[in-house]
Amino acid sequence: MILVLDFDGVINNELSDILNAFKNTVKKFSLEVDPHELLAKYVLYDEIYGNLGWKEIIEKVIGSKEAADYFMKVLEYTPNLDLFEFLDRYYGKIETIVISRSPKEEIEKFLEKWGLKRYISKIYGKAPKWNIKFWKELNLPKKTVVIGDKVYDIIIPMTFGYKTVLINQFEDIRKTLYEVISW
Repeated sequence: MILVLDFDGVINNELSDILNAFKNTVKKFSLEVDPHELLAKYVLYDEIYGNLGWKEIIEKVIGSKEAADYFMKVLEYTPNLDLFEFLDRYYGKIETIVISRSPKEEIEKFLEKWGLKRYISKIYGKAPKWNIKFWKELNLPKKTVVIGDKVYDIIIPMTFGYKTVLINQFEDIRKTLYEVISW
């Protein structure tokens, strides 16, 4: 079995880490806005303005360059410990690869920092997830499970007949992962 993971929101706690950075920024700058509203706006803007740089999207969301700079300083991604507890249990029994729009170097740096690199056999950074040719060339076996946190992470793999799982970043995903193993 091959397990294909997205990086942002599956391997790391993207949304909860971003929410924490928004909370810190709102407090520091005494902004009169709910950090949850900023998170919702970020998710929407990321879909609409995904071709912009990260910092530009955050600046659009917050509306202040100074606050966006602060946000970027306090944002720190943390690993999804539920996922790595699962991967530790099945280490050597499941091949795990990462396919993400994030740069490969960023993913490798994150995995190294948290001591998690050994769980991942291959990384495809800046991957064209919507590109059918990309998925054809991967030539993954039918017994592949693709896990993402957004619909666009799993839509093309579904067309290839792979099992797919859409996770909620704010919930413990261990139960879902153990169900995947039984497929």
